[in-house]
Amino acid sequence: MKKTDQNLKNLLASSLEAKEMVTRAGCPAPEELTKLFDPQVSLELKAKIVDHLFDCPACRQEFELLRLGENLAAEINKQLLPPQKSFRQKLCSVFSSSLFLKQVGAVATTLLIAFCFFYYLNNTAKKDEQVERKAQEIQNMMMFEEMVASEPLHITLSWQPAEEALFYQVEVFNQNMYLVWQSPPTTETSLRLPEKIATDLKNGSYFFWQILIFCSDERIIDSPVRKVSLTPQ
Repeated sequence: MKKTDQNLKNLLASSLEAKEMVTRAGCPAPEELTKLFDPQVSLELKAKIVDHLFDCPACRQEFELLRLGENLAAEINKQLLPPQKSFRQKLCSVFSSSLFLKQVGAVATTLLIAFCFFYYLNNTAKKDEQVERKAQEIQNMMMFEEMVASEPLHITLSWQPAEEALFYQVEVFNQNMYLVWQSPPTTETSLRLPEKIATDLKNGSYFFWQILIFCSDERIIDSPVRKVSLTPQ
């Protein structure tokens, strides 16, 4: 910029001297000389101005002054105006902005929450379906009794094993559906009733029993209640 300013001062001084020494009759006006910078001006007019500049030192000095003025104005605009970013730079600026990153983070978080929600629903539905299926299997569990008519009466209860059972408990009810005995936890699939319980049950016509199935997922499933007749059919 300092070098350009000095050139302008030198040209301005020489231009003033040339104006005092050289006549400008028939020379193009400064407005016409500036048409050389206009890309829309015809080549014919530009050639005419260039031919005149070759023959006129005063106009050459004035044109050089105008050219340096144009360069100075362009340099000032370049310093004052923000640089134009290319499309790639604009794109990088957009993608690297904090607002864009926040929006991307919000969208990603929303998608992750939605995925987890649907996964949970799907997984829960599958678990419910499995529980329902296994509960149905337990409802269809085979339960058997073996009674030996002797003194005292011997009653043995047995059942089909449940797939997910940790252990079992057996509950026995008299014919009035009062609980008369509950077994300790057992991993076996059969047991004999205590003699006293069997003797007390013999006073009735029938009794009931069922199995409590304790599962690994802390669920307790009741088997169907089974009625057992103590009199010959």
